[in-house]
Amino acid sequence: MMIIVSPSLLKLTVGKIIDIQKHENADKIYVSKILIQDQKIDQEIKINQSMKAALQVCSGLVPYIPMSELLNSRVVVVTNLKPSKIRGVLSEAMILAAENSNNLEDEDVSQQQLKVEVVRPPISSNIGDRLFFESHIIDHDKEAGRVKPKVWQEIAKHLRTNENCQVVYKLPEGGENLLKLNKSNDNENVNENCCYVKSLSNAIVR
Repeated sequence: MMIIVSPSLLKLTVGKIIDIQKHENADKIYVSKILIQDQKIDQEIKINQSMKAALQVCSGLVPYIPMSELLNSRVVVVTNLKPSKIRGVLSEAMILAAENSNNLEDEDVSQQQLKVEVVRPPISSNIGDRLFFESHIIDHDKEAGRVKPKVWQEIAKHLRTNENCQVVYKLPEGGENLLKLNKSNDNENVNENCCYVKSLSNAIVR
């Protein structure tokens, strides 16, 4: 049975990694605390409050991105997937990242050549901002429901970066929708309002 889905089902939020550690029982997994509410954390009491409010997220990024590069960086987080446990550790959301696996044809060398980059939120965004794919309307007053794994898998099939390294949703009928801030001012710089990766063009996003 065909599952009809829309990327508007995803709750995509700008977050900041405020703590990151390696998983005690999984060599390739980071366990991060990601803040998705705009707070000042320059005082110790604020830091403690932020840690409690942050989401805990497991990600398989250890082989590809050093911990120092991720700590205090801003990321795009899918916050309405079903929470899961990875080797006994709760993961409450998912960090979006791009990988070049679709461009690697030789399985023997693909693991060595595989490159992964986290998706960066728009330059003009703030922590906690909601992101959307253009032309897919979001009702900000309505709480986003949990997305089932099969629905997420169908949506993920269409997530890519374009030739400009911007994150897009590839439409089945052709064309693409940019992942961006919910802003409609035509005078604003589109590059400041779109999600992007550092160098991986025409890559898979998941």
